[in-house]
Amino acid sequence: MNSRSLLLATAAACVLPVAVQAQSVDIPWIGPLNTPPPLQGLYMGGGLGANWLQDERFIGATGTATDARFRSRTGWTGVVSLGYAFGNGLRTELEGSYRSNRISQGRGFGFPAAAGGFENKYGPMVNVLYDLTGIIPMPFAPYAGVGVGYQ
Repeated sequence: MNSRSLLLATAAACVLPVAVQAQSVDIPWIGPLNTPPPLQGLYMGGGLGANWLQDERFIGATGTATDARFRSRTGWTGVVSLGYAFGNGLRTELEGSYRSNRISQGRGFGFPAAAGGFENKYGPMVNVLYDLTGIIPMPFAPYAGVGVGYQ
């Protein structure tokens, strides 16, 4: 995807929800499904989850990939965010995350090798989000967004 397509997709994602109006939906076996009012003002968020890593391969002295690699176990991740909701469904937030995986195995070194320890990563992310509660009436609060970060 080139930068022009990415810019057009981002603009469409930001403009399209503004053109749609929220409506109440009546589901026969559930009843009326009213959307909650949009968030407004300063908010905090957080979450915990699982973290999977691919095998980490080594680069040899000549700059080529080798068969040597580390394998890791499923780890955990924690995320905290601080944001501001503008009241029209649009939100911006700063997010920080921490991920931890245990190294479980070393393979392909050409000699017997044991591996152990942890790989810990952390980093910031800046997100722009749009709440879809007014577009898709549901009992939960879906949202769409884009973000840029570093791990």
